[in-house]
Amino acid sequence: MVIIKTNDASPLSWPLGRIIELYPGTDNVVRVAKAMTEQGEFTRQVVKYQLLRSSLMKLLRSNVRLRSSPLR
Repeated sequence: MVIIKTNDASPLSWPLGRIIELYPGTDNVVRVAKAMTEQGEFTRQVVKYQLLRSSLMKLLRSNVRLRSSPLR
């Protein structure tokens, strides 16, 4: 689970989501990810997500799909 940081809302209103896809760059470093929330899907830079501590190991063990960058 992640908290998705947005500029138009206070931190208490930031939506919760689940990472569903990772987009590595040409250097194989992930800088963009897609998350599913109640409001729909968000594709954001990974710095806009705050990973909840208990979800870190689950994410590392999961089978999140790696895709080519959507920004190319």
